Amino acid sequence: MTDTAKPRPVTIETGIDTHLANTAPAPAQVGNGNAVHYVRKDAFHAHTIGCNRRVSRELTEQQAAGRKECGSCKRATEALAAEQPTEQAPAAEAAPEWRTLKGVGANGAFVVYGELHEVRGKLVFRSWGTRQEVKGDPHTFTRQWTERGGYRYLEDTEGRTAEFSGGVATKCWVVDDAPPAAPAAPADEPAVSAEDAEAAKVADIERRVRPLDADTTTPKTMFDPELTYYADGTPVVMRAKGIERTGSTFGMADGAAYAYQAVRWDDGGADLVAPHVLHRAEAHRQELVTEVAARILVLSSHITAHAFQPVDQPDGERIAWTFRTGRGARARYHWASVRNVISLGDGSEYRWQAEQAARLARRTGLDEAPMPEHIALVTAEPDETLERMVTALDQDTVYVKEDGAGRWVVKRGGTFLGTVHDEDARMRRGRFAAWAPYSERRDGIVGFFHDMDAARDAVAKAWPVELAEIAGELGVPVAQVLEVAEQVDQEWRAEGRRAVLRAEAYTGTDSRVTQAAAAEVRQRLELAG
Repeated sequence: MTDTAKPRPVTIETGIDTHLANTAPAPAQVGNGNAVHYVRKDAFHAHTIGCNRRVSRELTEQQAAGRKECGSCKRATEALAAEQPTEQAPAAEAAPEWRTLKGVGANGAFVVYGELHEVRGKLVFRSWGTRQEVKGDPHTFTRQWTERGGYRYLEDTEGRTAEFSGGVATKCWVVDDAPPAAPAAPADEPAVSAEDAEAAKVADIERRVRPLDADTTTPKTMFDPELTYYADGTPVVMRAKGIERTGSTFGMADGAAYAYQAVRWDDGGADLVAPHVLHRAEAHRQELVTEVAARILVLSSHITAHAFQPVDQPDGERIAWTFRTGRGARARYHWASVRNVISLGDGSEYRWQAEQAARLARRTGLDEAPMPEHIALVTAEPDETLERMVTALDQDTVYVKEDGAGRWVVKRGGTFLGTVHDEDARMRRGRFAAWAPYSERRDGIVGFFHDMDAARDAVAKAWPVELAEIAGELGVPVAQVLEVAEQVDQEWRAEGRRAVLRAEAYTGTDSRVTQAAAAEVRQRLELAG
């Protein structure tokens, strides 16, 4: 575990930072032992300076008095005291602050302590630590933003986008050491508008690209699959990180690893896009047709089917969907291919097992069946109708239903999630008040919003998570998830935290936890694994 964002000089003999050589160590305890060890206290350190064992707690001078000293730590302490810095110590770095990410990075880069890793092809950042101590590695990000529904994203120095595992109120250790903002432009030089900036970006792309008269395919390499670049004017759809966007191509531009396709979006603007995530618009329509057909086929066999998720090949080709039947510990996962075949049997315990079965069926040709007649009827429908059919057939679609003057009920399928109340447009805190039975606040308020859709999404996000669902995501037994959830429950109750950990209507392996508790349970299980 590193404790700073930048490497510092270390002496070969002692392994001690030379510019921290004069920092006095603090006595510490390892496990339940009686020996006195030593740990540096210039910043957070999890291990002793001599025997490199994990520290349980720091000791006061009174607690350390009379105890036997660890020989390795004592020698390292003496070396630390004798070591003289060979160069002038740099300026002290900003100390991390325990806070939310609201307003962080407004003027530049910032550092957040935690872990950055990939989950099912998606980059996820999880914050570590508690109010009492800093944990995790420092990661530098250049910007952060929140999308509708409260989902927060971070962009690192390499331009990668990571999803922040937490909500808008999640606190973590942050160093917001951004450089001061640039001086304001003189009064006679108006600021550049967003429209002008976008026009300048499009003009720069047009200058860089070269026209493409016909489709071009590059051969497969050690690092990249076979890449296809579409001729100018080809309607395409981009699908990446759960986002779909349509447009048309207008050339290609060279990049460091491979060339990029230039796309002018239907909703305005243009970008250089990696060819991996681009597909012909005709293929996108075919995906809509197969999804509607698959959902109809599934619901005709499994009336309780829900939680559909796509199964894609590495090149982005969609081959199947997985779905869940049943709830809680009785939930099972199945798959349905784009070629009109539904998996047989009782299903799998975990979703990843159903995904593996769908990929195996594709490789062996067992996922293909004759074209049902209802697919021919679906094919004739326009795109707008297909989109509405997908939404109507989705058991997980969240919708609002009017329930009196200025009041709406939020539901998912037949499940009541909460309510939204219109408190008048003059309310500066937000016109729409969102309420949910499993909110972290004692009064059940989720938040106040100026937009009805944002209030609806916030209510849906507050709905508790099944322990069986967490077990399916991580591939661990439900009993182990329940054990960790009980530990979190006890700790949070001792802290006086109201966050409802267990819904009273569910018990045992069917228990549900709040979104905040689910994030904590996932983190502990991943660390234990």
